[in-house]
Amino acid sequence: SSGINAEYGGNLYLSEGKPGTPVIRVTARVRTGHRNFVSTMNRGLTEDFPGVVAMGGVFVVREGSTKCHVMPGFSCTPLTSDQDVEQWLRVYEMRAPLTHTSGFLNRDPGLDLRLEHSHCFSSHGDGGHYHF
Repeated sequence: SSGINAEYGGNLYLSEGKPGTPVIRVTARVRTGHRNFVSTMNRGLTEDFPGVVAMGGVFVVREGSTKCHVMPGFSCTPLTSDQDVEQWLRVYEMRAPLTHTSGFLNRDPGLDLRLEHSHCFSSHGDGGHYHF
């Protein structure tokens, strides 16, 4: 069959990378609420755009730390609740500087998509799936 197969958590974004193409640049110095950076950006899209809007990009945490999880391997038992997932995942504090790649969309168009997905990496060995 023709088509593209992708893993459920793929959450990809594409760019032609042409010079001079408009980009959105966001600068934040401190957290002002309980949401993480990506969720805060996503909330703005949800409030201001009635249709489905997706964004992707890179952000850098220059100081401080973020909380990330590193999957301990696939669970041998079904994870049927948020509590099951929270007990299975291992969350760690990762030190800045951290480079994050993120993709998110403001609402699911009926495809049961994950609305946000972010990962981070560093030159000093810290990295994982970004939470806050």
